[in-house]
Amino acid sequence: MIIQPSARRSRAWLNLTLVGVTFLTGLAACVAAPSPDSIESAEAIFSLPTSQIREAVVEVWTEEGYDVEVTQHDATAIRSGHRREIDSPWDWLLRVRFGVGRTQADAQITALNGTSSKLAVHVAHESKATFWNHWVASAPPLSNGAERYLRLVKRRLGVL
Repeated sequence: MIIQPSARRSRAWLNLTLVGVTFLTGLAACVAAPSPDSIESAEAIFSLPTSQIREAVVEVWTEEGYDVEVTQHDATAIRSGHRREIDSPWDWLLRVRFGVGRTQADAQITALNGTSSKLAVHVAHESKATFWNHWVASAPPLSNGAERYLRLVKRRLGVL
């Protein structure tokens, strides 16, 4: 059976289209947000004003290595960048050979009444086995968990 040149071109375009769709689907899967099941949360109610709680959260997360961002339009929402796990010239060796994890934390402070506030801490963790693997949502290690950060904030406020 002899295949006509126009049939070869259409088959080549079909193959190219399938490869492109597969690539874009894989790319979209890599960029997806972590599932809500992989986000660890902790909540507490304090008999303190929101400004005092916000200051304690910012201080604790800054000491823990996060780049903290307090939104200007809503001072009760606090976001952090990914935590700087290590800082050395040998980072590349650790990441390539043993893999790495990254943690991101968010906090929401809600004023319940004039004298009490509610703090909700959410921690998302992603990890990968080697440099060439994709980031996968996973449970945060105990050293980066939401309960630990809540305990550090309580200690900073003198409540614990």
